[in-house]
Amino acid sequence: MLGNDRPDSIYGFGEERAELILEKGLTRLGKDERDLASDRKLADWKVILACWIKLQCGVSNQWLSENLHMGSIYSISKAVVAETKQGNRRLKEWRKLGTPKSKA
Repeated sequence: MLGNDRPDSIYGFGEERAELILEKGLTRLGKDERDLASDRKLADWKVILACWIKLQCGVSNQWLSENLHMGSIYSISKAVVAETKQGNRRLKEWRKLGTPKSKA
């Protein structure tokens, strides 16, 4: 139960969990906050990291835009969908991140 005495079926699947997953992902990729701010908005590694995070929690594209410095939520959505459909898990970034944990 949350502070407002109602069960929340998605508790732990949003921003708090995403922050922890982001930290873990950055570490695995050998990146840090400075890399998020300085690299291109839709750099391949950022898109892969965003996909990896989304596969594990119900975070919004707005959160990704703000925390991964990725720009437009529409561009993020398009890039994440394309990467997810492509399913190219052979890329070194996917190998470094490992298999995402289920949202369930």
